[in-house]
Amino acid sequence: KQPYQYFQGMRSALHRRSALIPYLYNAAREAFDTGISLIRPLYLYHSEHDLAYANNMHGDYTSYYLGPDMIVAPVVVPVNKDTNLASTTIWLPPRDDQSGGGFWVETSTGNEISVPANGSVVTHDWDITEIPTYVKGGAILPISLDLEPGRTIGRAAGAYERLGFEIFPSQDPSATRSTLVYEDDSKTTAYLDNEYGITKVTAASNGGSSVTITLEAPKKPYKWMPQMREYVFLLVNSAPATSVKVNGKAVQYDSLKLRQAGYHYDGSRVQCVVSTGPMPIDKGVTVEIELAQTGFALAGLKGVLRRANIAKATLDAVQGTPGFFDASKGSLERLSTLGDRVEGLLASGDMNGALDALNDAPALHSAALAEISDTKENDHNRQEYAIQLLTTTAIES
Repeated sequence: KQPYQYFQGMRSALHRRSALIPYLYNAAREAFDTGISLIRPLYLYHSEHDLAYANNMHGDYTSYYLGPDMIVAPVVVPVNKDTNLASTTIWLPPRDDQSGGGFWVETSTGNEISVPANGSVVTHDWDITEIPTYVKGGAILPISLDLEPGRTIGRAAGAYERLGFEIFPSQDPSATRSTLVYEDDSKTTAYLDNEYGITKVTAASNGGSSVTITLEAPKKPYKWMPQMREYVFLLVNSAPATSVKVNGKAVQYDSLKLRQAGYHYDGSRVQCVVSTGPMPIDKGVTVEIELAQTGFALAGLKGVLRRANIAKATLDAVQGTPGFFDASKGSLERLSTLGDRVEGLLASGDMNGALDALNDAPALHSAALAEISDTKENDHNRQEYAIQLLTTTAIES
């Protein structure tokens, strides 16, 4: 057994739960207004589809809506003893509207799954550190970035100081979509007297080459709101930005990821990150982002990089990683560090080098899988686990 791996999975889940507080608080307000709970059965929205009611004793079809834009499908089956992965089957429903396109984004891998009119049945193998979660294509999820290491005590009821927005890709490259963030003092019933704030964010894409984000601040700042607030926008499955403007002013690439106006690229999560720096709570923001163009779709790359790191750590423990004793076989090493390498190239101003590295990812993925398969590893279970990790995730072409 590897308790550390279990700990990593639990910590990751708790971090994600904390980050989703703004999204969940939105859903809690919706529950107050409408009576519709945070957790919603699929048949609430898709009663005309038989698979919305599906379930079986084998742990399949466990999915439910968490709020309006997410589907969660808990894994309730044991892992396969040979692969150390758990296989589940779920049904992804068709979109209940056409505003964001007809697909769902698998958050742990970045895969974009197209959904026809009758939905899609999806079978996937999961690592113990992964919770199957899907977000509507085109959705914008508000998240909290306040709970950083060393800043967790007494934060549960505090107003948001760093408010983030995860902007998911849309099937329509010129789509405009929006979301709201509801907040109140979280201590009293003053919200019954309409003492609450609403922040609105709209994102408009221009053919995949640029995104313009507009944030409308709360109309009336209350005393429980911070005077200054930082906004962070995260473009999921995006290429690096070539230029960014905040309120018409160009900002610089921020390789140190400081809390100031700037942007950077999160290579391991395959997303462009833009920060406004601290802004007056009553002031709106407009962000204009120009994006570089890659030679392939980046959907799925996040999962490949994440699982490459798990595979490498598994084989490193027994010195079984290809290239551990032979430098000519280092594809898994290079794949697992691809995100860091891209970040380093961008920090040095080498955009072309960063794009070349991203474009090499599919070939590197294939080479890493071939090297692991050819390795004469004494620990067969670890080798099979590493192979399955990289076999059951892929970069979309």
